[in-house]
Amino acid sequence: MFERLSKRDKIILLVLLIAGIGYCFYHFLLVAQFQAYEQVKTDLAVSQAKLTQSIALAATQQSESSKLEKAKKDVKEAGKRFETEMRDGSSVIILGLDGIFEGVDITSLEPGEIKEGPYLLEMPMKITAQGNYREMLSFCEDIENMTNITEVKSLKMESVSGSNKVNMTVELVIFSAKTPQGRLSLEDVSRWLTGRYNIFRPSPMIAPIPELTGKIIKPESPADSTGSQSERTGTGQGSASGSSDNSVSPQPEYIWKK
Repeated sequence: MFERLSKRDKIILLVLLIAGIGYCFYHFLLVAQFQAYEQVKTDLAVSQAKLTQSIALAATQQSESSKLEKAKKDVKEAGKRFETEMRDGSSVIILGLDGIFEGVDITSLEPGEIKEGPYLLEMPMKITAQGNYREMLSFCEDIENMTNITEVKSLKMESVSGSNKVNMTVELVIFSAKTPQGRLSLEDVSRWLTGRYNIFRPSPMIAPIPELTGKIIKPESPADSTGSQSERTGTGQGSASGSSDNSVSPQPEYIWKK
């Protein structure tokens, strides 16, 4: 059959055959390979970007880790100011002794109701005092430096006619950690400020708080010296005297060392 075709037909048939083969080669091979190449090129660009980002993160990981450790340490250190044990009333005791040492008369301490904030517990407190102006300024510094973080909301001073003293009214807020322990601490401080919890229980001679260690001096009284002499004699009367000295009531001669 091919032999019956003329030379012209053979040329046309050959051209059509070459064109068909070329089209199939282009459509099924070249186009598919080109699309695959573009996809690989795009994936390579994305992978290179991720690699560059990972290298940058790896380079800054050490510095970021040190910053994180420093931040954790700072948070832990700052958190201590919100978790101080206040149930023994030590902060208020020291504040009162500071006022006595500086010549400030604290006339009232009025705790308010504990408020629950988003992150902390807040207990408002109102303090009124009287004293010299400079002594009042020093006393305000003591208020700001209490064991737990405090914030002074308002401060009002009025001069007392006929003297060099001023009356001061301070409204402040004591902050505590938002934990059951923090709430108990503020509740106990509030109860401690408004009076003795058990009125029939005798008060101790010296408040057992570590903050007062070495700051309250008990001078030797004649009763103590008599008790020690009686103990040296070894008599029964001396033993009775020594036991009575142990229950001696607090004396006003205790000295507060600043």
